[in-house]
Amino acid sequence: MWIDIDLRSFSQAKTEQLLKRFGCHPLAIIDTFRPRHPPKIELFDEQVFMLYRGIENCLGELKFDHMQLAMFVGKNYLITLHNGPSQGIENLLQQHFHKYLQQPLSWPAE
Repeated sequence: MWIDIDLRSFSQAKTEQLLKRFGCHPLAIIDTFRPRHPPKIELFDEQVFMLYRGIENCLGELKFDHMQLAMFVGKNYLITLHNGPSQGIENLLQQHFHKYLQQPLSWPAE
């Protein structure tokens, strides 16, 4: 069974508690709450952490407002965190995205 948790507006204290219950890495939790952080993907033993910038608003042909999006992906869960609505996250959650995540989380062979 998959658990999808999409946090659009969240208090830091309650969100930290939730992320800790899911075993999220402490440094990934800190990065989630930094106001501006470069996009990144980190692989942990039981989880993948992704931080990137999504589009919040299209203000014209070539002008966009950006928002920071954090994602924690585990064996049977996806947690997304962002301030405000995100069309990309909405589309992701409406699809059966978990079928692409059936492989165990591991580092590539060297």
